[in-house]
Amino acid sequence: MPPYIGGKSRTKKDIISAIRKDTNEELLKFIEPFCGGVNVSCEAVKYYETHCSDYNEDLIFLWNSVKNGEFNEMPVVTKEMFDNHKNNQTPLSVERSFALFYNSFMTLYKGSYDTDCSRGLREERFRSIKRAEANIKLIKSFEFKSYKNIECTNCIIYCDPPYVDTQKVYKEKEFNTEEFWKWCKEMKDKGNYVYVSERTCPIEHKLLHEKDISINLSKIRRVVTDKLFKVI
Repeated sequence: MPPYIGGKSRTKKDIISAIRKDTNEELLKFIEPFCGGVNVSCEAVKYYETHCSDYNEDLIFLWNSVKNGEFNEMPVVTKEMFDNHKNNQTPLSVERSFALFYNSFMTLYKGSYDTDCSRGLREERFRSIKRAEANIKLIKSFEFKSYKNIECTNCIIYCDPPYVDTQKVYKEKEFNTEEFWKWCKEMKDKGNYVYVSERTCPIEHKLLHEKDISINLSKIRRVVTDKLFKVI
């Protein structure tokens, strides 16, 4: 998928490489509870049986549409259509899920639908999805559910949650970071390998990887350091 702040398009190979070296085991299931743009899962599926979930029903609808071969044409999206979709005035559809996905981060930081770059965004997002289609189809499942409802043992759990002290893009509006880290520890204690992409980790951990990434946001360039933690 195209890169954005917090996206893993430029670090997905590093993340999976670090996880593979750390687990040193075969045939583990790979579970991503905050699948978002599925960059990491599309890399993980080359090595593991991969399962994705997210608490954004539009994302899950979109990825299931791609997986099932129902995403073949680029939907046309106008500002009026986008506003209707964003305000939940329309039923789930490929058009709605694609519209909210390709423009969601622009509206987050600009505050409104970006008419000037909407066509370019739409075309690039569509091309990116089609490039990833083969790997998306290999992902075992896409489920609409909260990370709290995941139950498993002896699995790899990779989390890319809303980062602390940033704008929180999550269905529950305010993401409970403390509750999330408590869950991570519980899942580790159940016999899973738990990895988290974040800037800081408040519980016992091992830093497996870090990488400086240059981002451009509203014509302001800055460098952020993305880190991969293992919960221990």
